[in-house]
Amino acid sequence: MNARFGELLRSQGLAPADVTRGVRVGLIVLNIGNLAGFLSFIPLTNRMGRRTAFWVFHAGALISMPVAYLYSSDYRTALALFFVAGLFTSGIYSGYTIYFPELFPTRIRATGASFCYNVGRVVAAPGPIMMGWLIGALGRVAPAGQQIAYAGAVMASVYALAFLVIPFLPETRGLELTDDH
Repeated sequence: MNARFGELLRSQGLAPADVTRGVRVGLIVLNIGNLAGFLSFIPLTNRMGRRTAFWVFHAGALISMPVAYLYSSDYRTALALFFVAGLFTSGIYSGYTIYFPELFPTRIRATGASFCYNVGRVVAAPGPIMMGWLIGALGRVAPAGQQIAYAGAVMASVYALAFLVIPFLPETRGLELTDDH
């Protein structure tokens, strides 16, 4: 995302120091979106259920990420679109803090939640390498100066995988945690 901000600012012919400052502001706006997502996800899970909230936020991420990358034709638009993308993409993670412990009995609750978090990290680790590879590969087909935008939009397709899993997730809203569960 910071590469997209830099790409947009450099296209305006700004000095390197102004590009750096603009990227910093962009990351601050993105992180404010992240915070809004973190703070809104859990109340939504309590209102609509865990599975529905995960579905809404994954759908939001699947839509907002390509839109942010492909339709941020200027810096101000990028700030607004990446705020929304940050809300959806990061809000999901706050749901894990309440959902994972609800899935496991007390005797393995911490181990089960830790396993889920760390498997996710291992699966996500190749993401930055894949993004770099896509930027290079799309250099031959994407319009000039749009390689990062196209690569970011393609990478967002990973959120579609959630729709293969969500139907099988147990709904845990209102579940009382006991020693047996």
